[in-house]
Amino acid sequence: MNVKEFEEKVNSSSIDQITPVLSSTSNATTGLDFLRMIDAIYVKQLPSLTEVLIKPSVQVCTTGYYTYQNQCYPCSPGHYCPDGVNEYICPPGESASSWKHGSCNTCSFGYYSSYGGSIECTRCPKGYFCPRRDQSPVPCNVGEVAGEGNIQCSKCSLGYYSAITGGSECLRCPPGYQCSRVDQAPVRCPIGTYSTGGQTVCSECQRGYYTTYLNSTQCYACPPGHWCADPKLCPKPCAAGTYQADPGYTSCYSCNGRCSTINRLFECTSCIQAKAINCTEGQTVPIYNCFMT
Repeated sequence: MNVKEFEEKVNSSSIDQITPVLSSTSNATTGLDFLRMIDAIYVKQLPSLTEVLIKPSVQVCTTGYYTYQNQCYPCSPGHYCPDGVNEYICPPGESASSWKHGSCNTCSFGYYSSYGGSIECTRCPKGYFCPRRDQSPVPCNVGEVAGEGNIQCSKCSLGYYSAITGGSECLRCPPGYQCSRVDQAPVRCPIGTYSTGGQTVCSECQRGYYTTYLNSTQCYACPPGHWCADPKLCPKPCAAGTYQADPGYTSCYSCNGRCSTINRLFECTSCIQAKAINCTEGQTVPIYNCFMT
């Protein structure tokens, strides 16, 4: 039988008659002729062969159910059943909270599911951010914070700080401290400086004021009878023959000739513009007034 005769025979044969037809190919002249004969069977009988091969051997259920031992069962939470035959685990980043799911639900922004078979997505916790739904939360770096459900962290404002990883709140720089960096703990104000809180740099005491303490929250006015040239040092008393009646000065004044030179610190108060004071000789007058001769 030649190839042409074989093709005609196949065209007129059913699938059950293919084997006898094949047995008649023993007279094929060449191996190539035999392959052509086999090809004729494949092309002509493809619909019938396909029907035999893919004929279902199990019961097919509706979407949301799967088949087990030819019985339909509802798809369990954390799984999905799209084809009515198989049950599949929800992949990371998705979840199924109830029975009979034909598909899983994608986690919303700010939520995550880092493992398969999740029943529900978890909200991203404080101090963490969740850039991907299918990965675990990532802690915020120092100097950054995040509340719940964030996909990114926020940098602390100037005057605030977060010195830990996974911070959920920027803290205001406390009084007596400076916060030059948002990712570092507060630093105490040096002597001669102060802060009232929320500052990146401590403020220097103004002229005539001082503080001899670390982390000061205020500067102190130089008291009467003293002078304060350096804000980091304690007030120095006025020398004999000089005075300072007012607070907050950096020097003392010399008593003029209308007052006696005395050793008291601030009893020459009105010496520069002295006025007659009804004092008897040798009598001192109240503080800040001249000791009259």
